[in-house]
Amino acid sequence: SASSIFFYSLSSGGGVALIIILILGLRTLHLLIFFIFKLKCYRQTNFEIINFSSLILIILFLRGVLETSFGIFSIDYVMYILAILFMEHKYSLLKKKFN
Repeated sequence: SASSIFFYSLSSGGGVALIIILILGLRTLHLLIFFIFKLKCYRQTNFEIINFSSLILIILFLRGVLETSFGIFSIDYVMYILAILFMEHKYSLLKKKFN
């Protein structure tokens, strides 16, 4: 039994699966840095869902480092994907607004 999402993806899907998980992790990190540090959305009252999505992403991805949480358990994966999709949508709307 693999103890990390990275080891699990490497043993189950090989190098391609590991690269996909790493890309997903880097995109998550990029979105979190954008919303938390650049926009400082935790200080604004109209970003409650973004703050909650950020919290979900942080907890599930850190949990994935220590165990295979969103790699195996479907409810964790669904929560992770919903949070990342919501943040991607909000990110694209904000990028259009700034451009």
